[in-house]
Amino acid sequence: MASIRICAIGVISLLLSGRTFGQEENFPHPELEWYTIETEHFYVHYHHGIDRTARVVAKIAEEIYEPITSLYNHRPDQKVSLILKDYDDISNGVAYFYENKIEIWVPALDSEFRGTTNWLRNVVTHEFTHIVQIQTAMKFGRRIPAFYLQWLGFEAERRSDILYGFPNIIVSYPLSGFVVPAWFAEGVAQFSRAELDYDSWDSHRDMILRMSVLDSKMLTWNQMGVFGKTSLGNESTYNAGFSFVHYIAARYGEEKLREISRNVGQTSRLTVDGAINQAVGENGGDLYEEWKAWLSARYEEGVASIRSQRVEGETIAKSGFGNLFPSFSPDGKKLAYVSTKEADYLSLSSLYLYDLETGKEEEIVSGVRSTISWSPDGKTMFVGVQHPGE
Repeated sequence: MASIRICAIGVISLLLSGRTFGQEENFPHPELEWYTIETEHFYVHYHHGIDRTARVVAKIAEEIYEPITSLYNHRPDQKVSLILKDYDDISNGVAYFYENKIEIWVPALDSEFRGTTNWLRNVVTHEFTHIVQIQTAMKFGRRIPAFYLQWLGFEAERRSDILYGFPNIIVSYPLSGFVVPAWFAEGVAQFSRAELDYDSWDSHRDMILRMSVLDSKMLTWNQMGVFGKTSLGNESTYNAGFSFVHYIAARYGEEKLREISRNVGQTSRLTVDGAINQAVGENGGDLYEEWKAWLSARYEEGVASIRSQRVEGETIAKSGFGNLFPSFSPDGKKLAYVSTKEADYLSLSSLYLYDLETGKEEEIVSGVRSTISWSPDGKTMFVGVQHPGE
């Protein structure tokens, strides 16, 4: 083992695209000069060096404006600002729907969980759909994100020179300005409109959903409403939402996405279940069960012929939700791969080396999320190492 050298050849840190709620570590960049392109419906703010990207984004934004706003019959009450950033190796997009603002980290997304798409068209459409759809679902408009009703109780006054006793009871009832579960927010943003199709249902997404269905580990109706707090859990919410929204649009028509959004925006509506019932005549939980049964039948049929001729080998990586990029040494005696093992996030994955002759395995280096290349003599491996904070 000691004779194998590890060469780190680059660092790329990736975030999944389109998270409606995101937070950047705000490191100042006083060296940047910023410019703005103004179009009919947008401001595109960008720093020097990405002029062409800014022009492309401006073009994309205007092209998707009418299809998205016409579906929801809602137009933002002012021009939406698109802030483009290309000073970090991060791919992401964030929609601030109360501020009519979108931030985009423009390097193309490369995720182990997804295939390849036209990143700029995908992320601009995704984030603008968040703006339009969630504003459609707002109960009190952009100026009142939430409020709460509160009742206070006081101890009986004990002295004649005071008006009230010490407060000893407080009851608060919060009322959110929008009630949009994670699966619906991300599902409609990925779907956008059938005619656009910039975010595709690829084999990567299908594999994740298919295995959760076949292993009876699908997210429940309630679990779909929140993110899973792990890399796979978060992506499963995206996938479940994308698939379920496709199912609703195919069965009832994509205009039902607008109706559900408007129904959720009713002041008395506290959950999405009734909003779906009002739109399609079926409770959300019941529709979820139908979709789940449809998926199960579809996937079981797809693997029936495979199961009848099933051939099983020896499992090498027995733990880890992400066991990736297997690569044999030139002499075929060792297998290197990247694995999360017991960790919850892909960012915590490491490089492992498995000896096919002895069956022994050891961790070589942590913080690896890249493919693996061997030198011809098998004495050196080349990988990308992600260092903390990068």
